[in-house]
Amino acid sequence: AIHAADVLQAFHIMALCVNQKKRDTLNQQDMLAGLLASIIHDFEHPGFSNRHLIRTSHPIALRYNDISPLECHHVAESFQVMLTSQSG
Repeated sequence: AIHAADVLQAFHIMALCVNQKKRDTLNQQDMLAGLLASIIHDFEHPGFSNRHLIRTSHPIALRYNDISPLECHHVAESFQVMLTSQSG
């Protein structure tokens, strides 16, 4: 959680700097996408690299056919939380 907060703050500061140098480089959609990506980029990270997950035939690697398993997992699980939250 602390890492996600650090990345979120870093993105926000970088976005402010970019928009100050060249007005409105990032629009509201860009800002929302960047902030959301910052929050979810490592959601439910198991603490191992893609390479390790693939070499050990970890269930996450198998689920995503050894193609960027962590990245796929972070996004899929984040969307699942959002979908569940909306219906509840």
